[in-house]
Amino acid sequence: MINYKYRPAIFSKPFLEFFKNKGISNLKRYNFIIDLDDGDLVSIKLISEILHVIESNINENYSYSELIFYIENRIRGFFEPLLTNSNSATERLAQFYACYQGKMASCDWILEETRTTLSLIAKRGEQKSHSKYDDIIILFLINKLINFDKYVEVSEVKFKLSFDRSYYSPHVRFFNNTSFSNGHVHVEIKKTKKEIDNNIKLYKPQSKPSLKSQIIAAANMIPLNELDVASLAFCLSMSTRSLQRLLKTNGLCPLQIVQLVKFNAAKRKLLANNGNIKKTVYECGFNDQRNLTRLFILHAGLTPKEWYKNLYNRPQLT
Repeated sequence: MINYKYRPAIFSKPFLEFFKNKGISNLKRYNFIIDLDDGDLVSIKLISEILHVIESNINENYSYSELIFYIENRIRGFFEPLLTNSNSATERLAQFYACYQGKMASCDWILEETRTTLSLIAKRGEQKSHSKYDDIIILFLINKLINFDKYVEVSEVKFKLSFDRSYYSPHVRFFNNTSFSNGHVHVEIKKTKKEIDNNIKLYKPQSKPSLKSQIIAAANMIPLNELDVASLAFCLSMSTRSLQRLLKTNGLCPLQIVQLVKFNAAKRKLLANNGNIKKTVYECGFNDQRNLTRLFILHAGLTPKEWYKNLYNRPQLT
């Protein structure tokens, strides 16, 4: 089996967007990630690589506060619609964890529940130059998600960060209820009186990462013009034959996954190009239009022109 950890692209794309707009070329090799949908899966290591580059480029012109403001609003905009029917901060935290851990991501996060509190814990290892960003973004994101003006009752919230305050300061202003040097990122919320009195249980077991999700996340890390079964196996640190055997044992086919990822990318490109077939063929790295047509017929039963017209009833370009 493999252990390829992943996260939604929404945790990486805003960084790439922000610094692309700032003209930082060090991250240019990852620009193809920007074309992914926010919910598409990518390697969890991608954010570490991006943050490492950012650490060497942050200065007085590109401040932490400017970066954090942009990032937290992009990520919050993605998660807010997913967190419905939550009347308390604890319900919102539990719902966030349920839709994120296992389904959207495979990371070292756990949810702990006592009779009076609910806590989200993001485990941390050794201190690295880029760790501050990951910690701070989790802190600010959770704070935004749980502080919702429709709450019936406001709960007491405590934030704990992994390392010493000096490691994060002076770039970011913290909340009054934040402590440091805890070894992990820790968000603890006191349950409402109703939840305590009625002994309401909020925790639900997390989903386990699926093999298919891991393979798709790896495929999304490869530029389209380089994506094939061999490059996918290399990305997973496996031989092509080993990957084929593993997937066959689990009822999967690597070629089908590669084609699916290419099809999803081709759909996004076609929409972004307003139905322009020739431009989409070029941007997807296909040798000719016939390859794009075969891909659409295989997965949609329609040619690219037919798919575009049927979906949006828009005028077609050639």
